[in-house]
Amino acid sequence: MPTNRETPPKMPHRRTVLIPLVERKPDGSGCLLQLYIDLDVKLDSAGTAQYPGIDPIINKLLDINLQGSGGHALAQTRKLLDARAKRFFDLDRRQIHYGSQPIVTEDHSAELGIALLLLMAGAGSQQKSIIATGKLGESGNNAPVEPVQGLRIKLATILEEVKSGNLHGATTVFIPESAKNQQEQEQEQKQKQERAEIDKLCIALRAKGLTVIPVPTLKDAAAHLDINLDVRRRLIVRRAVLSGVALLCAGAVGIAVWSARQPIPLRLESPTGGAGSLLIRCFSPRKGLPDYESLPRDGLTPQVPVNGNLSWLIRLGEPPLPNPSLSNRLLDKIAGIVGYEGYHLAVAYVGERSGLHFLATENGAAQLRKRAGTIWGRSQQLDDQAEAGVLVFLVKRFFGFDLDALQKQFEERFTGSTRGANASGYLSLAADFLAKQADGSLAAYFQSVHKPSPCDETSRPPRPP
Repeated sequence: MPTNRETPPKMPHRRTVLIPLVERKPDGSGCLLQLYIDLDVKLDSAGTAQYPGIDPIINKLLDINLQGSGGHALAQTRKLLDARAKRFFDLDRRQIHYGSQPIVTEDHSAELGIALLLLMAGAGSQQKSIIATGKLGESGNNAPVEPVQGLRIKLATILEEVKSGNLHGATTVFIPESAKNQQEQEQEQKQKQERAEIDKLCIALRAKGLTVIPVPTLKDAAAHLDINLDVRRRLIVRRAVLSGVALLCAGAVGIAVWSARQPIPLRLESPTGGAGSLLIRCFSPRKGLPDYESLPRDGLTPQVPVNGNLSWLIRLGEPPLPNPSLSNRLLDKIAGIVGYEGYHLAVAYVGERSGLHFLATENGAAQLRKRAGTIWGRSQQLDDQAEAGVLVFLVKRFFGFDLDALQKQFEERFTGSTRGANASGYLSLAADFLAKQADGSLAAYFQSVHKPSPCDETSRPPRPP
C-alpha cells in the first residue's frame, strides 16, 4: 500500500496475451512475446502515414515482423463477428502494442493469440491475461486452429517462465487441438516421440496450476474465455436487467441459497483430459521433466510404493459455463463484490495404523482457496510405512475448516479399539465421517507397499511401439 496520502496513478485497463515463439538463434531457443491492448487508450492513428496500407490496429506489429500474422488474425476475427457484434466490439478503436522485441521471423503461430487479444479487448473480458499459440486457417466465418511447428519448445518455454514468475498473471494456455508436428519428412517414430514430449509438458504445466486447453476453432477458444458473440442476446439481457433489477436480484438470492445447499462435485482428472485416477510422479534426470505413471494394481486395489510420490489432478466443482446464464453472471458479480475467493480445500489421509493427518497443500499450508472449476494438481511423498489408506479431498463453500477440532473429533470417534482388524471397514467409515464435515468430498483408496516403484526404468513394463 502507498505510504503517503497521494493517490497512486491509475493503471490502464489492459488485456494481454503471451505468445511462445522460437527465436531466430543457432540454439533455436524459445521466448515469450507480450502483446497487449489498453482499453482506455484511444487508437493512435499518427502512424498510419508511416505505415501505408497497414491497418492502424496492427501497424505496431511491423516493428517485430508480425504484420502478416496480425493482418490475417484481424481478418478472421472480423469474419467471426456479425454486423451487430462488429458495432459492439468496436475493434477500429483498438491498437495492439508489444512489450518485448524478440528476434523472430514471421510466425503464423501468433495468429490465435492476436485474434483472442482482439476479442478480449472488444468484449472487455473478465480474463485479463492468457497464453496462446496456434495458426488460423480459412473455413467460412469460424477459422480452424491449425497445428504449429516447434510446439514442444514453446511449451517448455512456458514451463521455464512459470518457474521465473514471468507470466503476468496468465493461468490459461490455448494450443491447437490437433497438436502434431507438421514436418512431413520426419519419420513416424520421431513424431510419436514429439507427441509424447508435448503431453508431458502439458502435464507439467497443469501440475504448476495452469489450465491447458486444446481448441479446434477460434469460436471455441472465445467460448472458453466467456466471450459472448451473440450480441442480439446480449442486448435482450441488458433490457431485461434495466426493466427488472429488483426481480433479478431476488432471483439471484434465491439461486444462491439453493446453490449453497447443493453438494460440490469433485472428480479426479487424467493428465490428458477426462476422468482419471491417482498417479505416481516420476522424474527423469536425463529429460529434466516430470513423468507420471498409473498405479499398479493387486486385483482391484491400487498400490503405491512406500517411497513413491503420490500424485493427483482433481477438478473442484463444475467448470465455468461457456455462455453463463444471467443468474450465474449475477452470482459471479456478487461474489466479486463481497470478495469471495473460492472453495476452501483440505486433503486428509487416513491410514489403517497411522490414523488421520492432514497433508500440506501449497506453501506448507494445511488448506487453501480455489475457484470453482479449477483443476488442482499436487504430489505427496509417502511415509515409509506399508498400510491400507485413503485420501479424502474435502471442500467447503464458506468458512474454512477447523482442522484441530476435526482431528480431535476424529480421534474421539475412532479410537484404537474401534479400528480392529477390518481395515477396509474402518477406512470406509472414516472417509464417510470426514465427508459429512464438508460440502463436497472424494475418497481415493490405495495400499502402500514395499515394492519397486514404476518409476524405476528396470521395473517398468515395455511401452507399446
